[in-house]
Amino acid sequence: MLERRRRIDQVLYAVVMEAHVHWVSARNVDNLVQALGVDAGISKSEVSRICAGLDEEMTAFRERPLSDLSFPYVLCDATYVKSRFRRSREGRSQALEARTMKFVRSQCYPVPEVFEVSGDGIDLEMARIESPTMMEAASA
Repeated sequence: MLERRRRIDQVLYAVVMEAHVHWVSARNVDNLVQALGVDAGISKSEVSRICAGLDEEMTAFRERPLSDLSFPYVLCDATYVKSRFRRSREGRSQALEARTMKFVRSQCYPVPEVFEVSGDGIDLEMARIESPTMMEAASA
């Protein structure tokens, strides 16, 4: 994708695409481009134009047929996360607490990840965080 351009253009395009893949905001992409020495910066529309080809390539890759290929072996990778199951003692719904925890976690605060809330909202499954208790932290 980058072969036809000059070397400096290749670097610039690579930085913009890498930032796009990592969900970096357009303002921060502009700061990255200026740090590379392009004083004029880059506009949001230019970032979109550069990354349009990347989106098309990724879509084609994700949607390619695999039925005509043979695989001698398949590697599987998984993440095991200890979880904690909690049930409301009063029988009240914990859906509001789950939504609050999801929002706070999305703001990068250290809150356990919520995996599932039962249909009636009484049961809540969340990630188990291994850390000292408040008492252990206070006495340390």
